[in-house]
Amino acid sequence: MAIWALHSGTHTGTCCAVANVGNYLATTDFIPVPGHHILVRRWISHGLMWVLLMHALLFYAVWWDQGVWVQETFHWNKYIINNLAGSIAWVISVFIWFGSFNWVRRKYFELFYAFHVYGIPLFMVFSLMHYK
Repeated sequence: MAIWALHSGTHTGTCCAVANVGNYLATTDFIPVPGHHILVRRWISHGLMWVLLMHALLFYAVWWDQGVWVQETFHWNKYIINNLAGSIAWVISVFIWFGSFNWVRRKYFELFYAFHVYGIPLFMVFSLMHYK
């Protein structure tokens, strides 16, 4: 399980880059089907969230199994891997993901908008702090 967690972590950055490029291309005329760019962006983002969810939960499961979950989750290392920053980024991304579900977006658009406007910059900052 530790290998899967580590392997998912090596691809999480790649998935973030692909999601950003995919979301950019979805907002341009690169995708020839009119009116579907929002759906493409939504599914790219959902795919990214599943990868982030798998990455975080696999590491949490390994740390729980080893009995070091609290020490590893709240470890602030400023030189290599900053697990606390990664955990904060993950929690922020879960809030953003929760806010993007149809029933939340349609009933509570202000919540959806606030999660995205304030959450995405925070997610990016903590994600960059997660790995130096």
